[in-house]
Amino acid sequence: MAALYERILQAQSPGYDIEAVPNKTALRIKRDELSFTVTSQRDGYLSVQLYGSDGEAMLLYPNGKSGAMKIRAGQPLKLPKAPVVFNTVGPAGPNLLLVMVSAHERDYSALQPRSDGPYRILPTGERAQRIAAALPQGPVPAQAGVPICPAGSTCTDDYGAAIMRVDAVN
Repeated sequence: MAALYERILQAQSPGYDIEAVPNKTALRIKRDELSFTVTSQRDGYLSVQLYGSDGEAMLLYPNGKSGAMKIRAGQPLKLPKAPVVFNTVGPAGPNLLLVMVSAHERDYSALQPRSDGPYRILPTGERAQRIAAALPQGPVPAQAGVPICPAGSTCTDDYGAAIMRVDAVN
């Protein structure tokens, strides 16, 4: 998944710089909570994927509770917002977060995610490869989702991206 996230990062639009910083880079399992701050050079819609040390990919934002998440240019956004808490669970190992800010909301339905409460679990491994192979191929990997364009029009896939690594430790 690291290579896929890197491809999404490489395909981002020029001048759409994103800074994503975790409050801690090492989180103790069952003791610490994940939190982070995102700053974007442009206004847009935020999406955050977590590829956990358990091998599962989850769409943290947007989710069933937050809905579409807007971010303003130059204004740091601290997440999660109360009462949401992201507890650290195992196993120990690296967790990658792909943070994207897009000119338009993004649609992940082509990836056939499954629901887990307010969150969506995205496919990984062979299942993700099969789904991606069946989709139109473009410069942006399917894992990034696609922009939701206004009705009756087309739009460009302008976005910025950043990758954070947070280690779960015992």
